[in-house]
Amino acid sequence: MTDMNNIHYVYRITNLKNNKIYIGVRTHPNPEQDVYMSSSNIIVKLIEIEGIENFKKEVLHVYSTRQEAEQKEKEYLTEEFCNDPNTYNINSNSGLNGSIHGFRKDLWYDYYNEIREQYKQGIPRTILAEKYKCDRGTIKIICNDILRTASESQQIRFKNSITSGARDLEFDETYLNKLIKLYSEDKWSVNRIANHFNKSTSFVTKRLIENKIQLRNRKDNIEKPMKKDRPEVWEVKNEIISLYEKGYTLSDLGRKYKCNNNLIRIILTQNNIKIRNKTENKILKLCQK
Repeated sequence: MTDMNNIHYVYRITNLKNNKIYIGVRTHPNPEQDVYMSSSNIIVKLIEIEGIENFKKEVLHVYSTRQEAEQKEKEYLTEEFCNDPNTYNINSNSGLNGSIHGFRKDLWYDYYNEIREQYKQGIPRTILAEKYKCDRGTIKIICNDILRTASESQQIRFKNSITSGARDLEFDETYLNKLIKLYSEDKWSVNRIANHFNKSTSFVTKRLIENKIQLRNRKDNIEKPMKKDRPEVWEVKNEIISLYEKGYTLSDLGRKYKCNNNLIRIILTQNNIKIRNKTENKILKLCQK
């Protein structure tokens, strides 16, 4: 049936950077003035990445019925055409129509080497996924044979960020040797060392890398603090236990004694005090009213 108000047309979108093309079909009263580009996930993401100024749209054929336009589109979208790395189309008969992680030909043909090179330089998968408008799973598949552990990624990033002017002149050799000992021999975590010296975790990590200390995975840290870590808090452990049993939460005690909640938790567990969950805390408070 003819639609008197609309024109049905086949269009071509060209990526001006590499001359790769996409074929689509569209219905509009005036094709030449239609600013619509495409609903294709590939084209939408490409335009977000490269900018619309790098794409050109051309009207190839016009028809009086949608059926005629779609038939013409099918003539273009052969299996050979959709498998061609110089096109962005995929269809149900194409071997490239993978559903895992939302398959996009642009990632595998346009950006594959670029993504891998940036990952090798230390760019996290989260940042790459945001840049290339995809999920982290897709980046993981692309970089599957070169994946790093979390500590290896962190080490690369901090190596790239270290500058000669970034050193803390007040952090002398005595403190530095103690920092290295706490990490290497006592197996303290970076976070715990940062709290101990009142420094940022990035400061501690940079000092370790500068001194060629291999970073560990978190599971290899020993988080159980010795009593010399905030001794003034350990001295009032009986008071802490008493307040906790009366209904104080870990957060309440952390604020009261100006320490982190984890230290309070360890003091309690070492004295065989069961840690309450949030629901149990609420019930206890209601019972006390």
